[in-house]
This record gives sequence, structure tokens and C-alpha cells, in this order.
Amino acid sequence: MSSDEIKKYGKWMYEFELGNGIKTPLYVDSLREVHDVRHSMIFSFLDSVCFDYKYNCVLDIACNEGYFTFEMLKRGCNFGLGVEARAENIEKAIFIKRTLQYQNCDFKQGDIFDVDISSEFGVVLLLGIIYHVENPLGLLRKAASLTSKFLFVETQLCQSGHKIPFGRGTPNQYSQGGSYFVLHHEKDEQNPLASIGGFSLVPNLSAIVEILRELGFQSVIQLHPNRQVQEFQYNNVDRTILVGIK
Repeated sequence: MSSDEIKKYGKWMYEFELGNGIKTPLYVDSLREVHDVRHSMIFSFLDSVCFDYKYNCVLDIACNEGYFTFEMLKRGCNFGLGVEARAENIEKAIFIKRTLQYQNCDFKQGDIFDVDISSEFGVVLLLGIIYHVENPLGLLRKAASLTSKFLFVETQLCQSGHKIPFGRGTPNQYSQGGSYFVLHHEKDEQNPLASIGGFSLVPNLSAIVEILRELGFQSVIQLHPNRQVQEFQYNNVDRTILVGIK
């Protein structure tokens, strides 16, 4: 493996160690801290519940380059499936699979609503995608239907404030809601980290918790950074990881 062999792939979302000191180059260095905190929180939780990787499979929705699929396999996960909309990311994931010689995984390009998946997974990962889609509720519903144990939802959050009044069909009468999404128009079509559809709906914390409870999870746990691995957005709860437990 030489640095010239990975030049054709350009910049990467995740930093993979390919041997001989060669690493995939990140889009921006600040991503490293985000991924370190994600990694720490997810695997600290799974360790705390004595998760049995050997007898479970993982589904990584919007897997990007497959980083967390591979991390689950490193720990002995039985099988990993990554689904990703962007062809260039699937190409990178397959490159990593081949280069690092992973066997028990597969990657499919497409929208999760269109990909044929008939089995349940012990872990479903929904990382960094909810706030980039036009149908976050449908995506959460789909992900919930595919897990038998844990659903990890990592998302940016809008700030919660006062309850928002809204009409319900009777003049001069209003209900109030504290769970909501903010509409964001992502106009940069060249940004590999942006929405594909153009519009995004960014939730507040209450909205995600309420949806997961309604989708049948027995418990919903918010994960937090530990003292050793931290990042400003997670510390400030501008983004978070929630675990739905069946």
C-alpha cells in the first residue's frame, strides 16, 4: 500500500490506518474529534451492557465509508451491512474492506427505503443522518423496524426554547408543542457531507426522544462524553447520541 494508491479517492470522512504509517486524509481535521467521541460513547455503552458481538449483526444506515461497520467487526460482530446513498462512499468502503481484508460484511448503494432487507439486526446505527434528510420520522420508523435490541441515533440538535403554539382547526384556539424540527435548506450540492435532497429537518432533543418512545422502545438513553474524550458540540448538547432499547 502506498499513498499514491489512495490519492484517487480524494479526501475522506473517516481516518483509516492502512499500514506503513499511511492514513486516509480527512475532509477537515475537526472530524477526528467528532468520531473519537462517537466511538467512545457507542462502545462504552455496548461494553457496559456486555453486548455479545459474536451472536449479533449490525446494520449501518448511511454508513458513509463503513467506519463503524468495520469497528463492530473488529470486536467480533457476526456480520455487518452498510447502506449508503453516495456511490463514491461505497467505493471507498469496498476499498477498505479489500485492503484490510474484512470478510463478513457487505455494502449496498441506495436509499434505505428502497434496499431489500428482510432480517433484524442486534444493532442499527443511524449516525449523522437524521438532520440531513427530508423525512426524519420515516427514517427513524424504518430503522426501528430493523433492530431487535439497540438503535443508536446520532444527530445535530436545534436548541429547545419556549413551547410553540399551533392551530388545530378551531378559530382563536391553539395547542402548544415543545418537540419540533427546524427546516434548513442545504444549498451546497458539492459538499460531500450535505443533504442529497436539499432540505433538512433538524430536531430538538425532545422530538427524538418522543419519537423513539412512540416507536416502541422500552427505554431511551442519552449518551454523554467521558472525561478523557470530549468535543465541544457534544459537551454543549448541540449534537448527541441516543440509544433506543427494545
